[in-house]
Amino acid sequence: HSLYIHTGDTIQGSAEALYTRGQALVDVLNPFAIDACAPGNWDFVYGTERFLELFAGPVPLAPWGAIAANLYYSTVADDPDTPYPHRAGQRVLPPYLVKKIGELTVGILGLTTHRGPQAVPQSMTRGFHFTKGDAEVAQLITQLRATEKVDVVILASELGLAHNIRLAET
Repeated sequence: HSLYIHTGDTIQGSAEALYTRGQALVDVLNPFAIDACAPGNWDFVYGTERFLELFAGPVPLAPWGAIAANLYYSTVADDPDTPYPHRAGQRVLPPYLVKKIGELTVGILGLTTHRGPQAVPQSMTRGFHFTKGDAEVAQLITQLRATEKVDVVILASELGLAHNIRLAET
């Protein structure tokens, strides 16, 4: 009757991580059966293609339930050289997950860093657009409560302490 919720910055920081583009750490963590993960800025360190291989799609290499309401594919207007023009404006990852824990229905809303482009070189986040999450949180908390009928909402955020406090107070 528990959830394992992770907030990123996992796939870097050692020679093993670097030489395997994060796979060494993914292999260690996969048996832990992470229920939800809000990726951090260092999870983009190997570029957007590797990020997608690890966290997105029907069979991600890191099947950790990656969620990020504030991560979108760039539009051509914002990034004329985006490698994903056919996905422009779409979310990269689902914004939230709903989990049943006993009798409790839990909504887990994810926010990735909004400072990804500032914390790692822009080439590593090419084709992605980050927001601070304010509009997404306001809309999705209402959706989780009204449509998904969750009993509780958990915000898994990698925005940083100051932004997390600001969102919680809002």
